[in-house]
Amino acid sequence: MANTYCGKNCETCSSKEELNCSGCKTGRGNYMTGTCEIAACCRAEACNKCTECSMVADCKLFASSGQSSETRLSRTSEESAVSESDLKKAGFLAKWVNVIFISGIISMVSSFISTLTDFYAPHLSTYTTIADCILQIVILVALFALGKYEERFKHTAFLIIGVCILGIVSLFLGEGILLILITLIILILLLAYISCEANGYAAILRDIDIHLSAKWDNYVKLFFRAVIVLVITCVSAIVLIFFPPLLILWGVAIIGISIFLFALAIVRLVYLSQTVSRLKQFCRTHS
Repeated sequence: MANTYCGKNCETCSSKEELNCSGCKTGRGNYMTGTCEIAACCRAEACNKCTECSMVADCKLFASSGQSSETRLSRTSEESAVSESDLKKAGFLAKWVNVIFISGIISMVSSFISTLTDFYAPHLSTYTTIADCILQIVILVALFALGKYEERFKHTAFLIIGVCILGIVSLFLGEGILLILITLIILILLLAYISCEANGYAAILRDIDIHLSAKWDNYVKLFFRAVIVLVITCVSAIVLIFFPPLLILWGVAIIGISIFLFALAIVRLVYLSQTVSRLKQFCRTHS
């Protein structure tokens, strides 16, 4: 068997001669002339073969490895058939995803500034709140614009509006069951919003970059796993009340999960940046 990333036998590949391919590690999958998404993925993840990756069980690229050579054979004719409307769509998507990317960076910086002002300059909190509201409006406009080509972005925008409305309502409620109920609904809407948005990016990339599309799919899974662990940790705090010495473990767990969620927020920005770059590259390649 030839030295391949996916484990496919080069010697029995019907497209080997037509592609003039000597194997993905020395042929068309190499860095300079590579067109194989599986090879690119293995290099990016520093894996010598697909089965070394921890996400191989859910990997759509690996599942399609049997058709990788046929996909490359048909790619040339498919790329030449890209229509003007496809280019216009990719350019439109790149512009508005870039707006969300920039807004995400500003939002992260704004959150940090808001935390500082709450402690050291509470009189400035009004201005940071106004800035956050303007930022949310910009994001909503971008999501509705993206909804022109992918309905999930419109759904995401409506979920954000729902979170904002319930957040305003909660400000006028005192402590009680109703406030707890509204808080739980807000958390559910936030989870749905994050999932819907990520699935939207995965959908618009599916025909452009299946590798990056798979990354967005895996992002949703990672986020939900983190939330499940967070819920379990919070519930366990009720039990640990009766064992005060163990409460320090609960605190450490909360800090660890918080750091992981922050890391996921950074990953989201990285994926947004890659999405914008890939859409722009698609436009440049086919224009």
